[in-house]
Amino acid sequence: MIEEPHARSTTRLVNFSDAVVAIAATLLILPLVEEAGSLGDNGVAAFLGDNAQRILVFVLSFVVISRFWLVHHGIFKNIDRPSGAVVWTNSLWLLSIVFLPFPTEIIGAADSHDPVSNGLYVGTMLVTALAELALAKLAGLPLLGYAGTAVGMAVALVLAVFVPPIGLFALLVLVVTAPVVRLVRRVTAR
Repeated sequence: MIEEPHARSTTRLVNFSDAVVAIAATLLILPLVEEAGSLGDNGVAAFLGDNAQRILVFVLSFVVISRFWLVHHGIFKNIDRPSGAVVWTNSLWLLSIVFLPFPTEIIGAADSHDPVSNGLYVGTMLVTALAELALAKLAGLPLLGYAGTAVGMAVALVLAVFVPPIGLFALLVLVVTAPVVRLVRRVTAR
């Protein structure tokens, strides 16, 4: 039986989103688990050394997904009844979260300075940030912080693609977005 739009509840949508995020986070580790199954005589130390980049990108992606998930929960605390626009925007957010294990695996296996793989990875996170910005708008929240994250991701994407030696270090741009947003809030509050 298909529910009518007015019967949608925030709790159901959040629970579904939580389940999808949990699956995406789990998918991040599966390639390493599969690889570890064929350790053979090389040993754990050799495995860790050979897969250091993949492990680091796994941890980075897990942290990124966790951060997006926390922000998502904060947004949904402000939504009583999700509209169709909220449901579809949330679906875009979920699509980007589910997609992230794919570029994570590519980054883990590729040259860390490959602009296409870096662009795919950071671009996926930009889509997530833009979907969060749209959800915040639909929830009636102040947009500055969400916009700051989206702009930071956009700058990181440009750097990762057009300045290949920077690679994923371009994501460090996000470290300055929070202080910049605080500064803008102070200046505009005067």
